[in-house]
Amino acid sequence: MKQKGQVKFVGKNNEFWSELKSRVELYFIENKVSRNYNRSMVIKSIVLMSAYIFPFVAVLVFQPEFWISLLLWSLCGLAMAGIGMSVMHDANH
Repeated sequence: MKQKGQVKFVGKNNEFWSELKSRVELYFIENKVSRNYNRSMVIKSIVLMSAYIFPFVAVLVFQPEFWISLLLWSLCGLAMAGIGMSVMHDANH
């Protein structure tokens, strides 16, 4: 049952979609910006991946005391959350 005032999405073959796509493309061309990535995105990705991988490897290789392992696992968890919320978010755009 269709409710009154319900939003209906039309396919991508309409004037709005064509105009939006051309304006976005024009923005990237005029500002000489990459559509895929920029320097800060690459740096953020490297930092977060390193913050996940290095503590993980440190726990496996050095087998530190429990409280140090707990700190390293906490860092891994925070880095994983950052990867999920930041890097993966950027990738979805």
